[in-house]
Amino acid sequence: MRSIIPIASDGSDSGHPPEHPRERLINDIFDRLHSLSNVTDELERGTQTLTGLNKNQVLAIKVVSRLPSVSVSTLARSMNLKPASMVRILDRLEEQGLIVRTRSNTDRRVVKINVTEKAAAIEPILRNSTHESLKHCLEATDDRDLSDILGSLRKLSFLLDAAYVDTSRGREVPR
Repeated sequence: MRSIIPIASDGSDSGHPPEHPRERLINDIFDRLHSLSNVTDELERGTQTLTGLNKNQVLAIKVVSRLPSVSVSTLARSMNLKPASMVRILDRLEEQGLIVRTRSNTDRRVVKINVTEKAAAIEPILRNSTHESLKHCLEATDDRDLSDILGSLRKLSFLLDAAYVDTSRGREVPR
């Protein structure tokens, strides 16, 4: 007969050293971020099915809709992408007739992006998918919790942006 051995919360019976409270918090943050990523990926799959656009293409259309005549570099920064990646996304959107790129008359290096009528027609579909699902959840949250969530997300975004900059330049991120 097998006996059931209770699992200690400190991990001592797992053969691994027990986690420190700080390490446990960090691991829980990773788990929550992974879970959120899975939820948003699932919601985005529905949008992809309806429109045939991937998540970066969807985000690009949303951003350009909010920021008409945005530059490629500003769009890339706002989406946290390298300019070369941004150009590939814009190439595909332009091929599909969803955006137009216009060179500046005064500085030929500057390219401004705008959505077409075709993109404007599908923008409500893009906005209603993931955005509306998340908005519904957030509307049920009190103002203090919303402020706390936003503050935490801003801090995490700042930390991740700093780590991204350091690693993209070939430097190790300080601990």
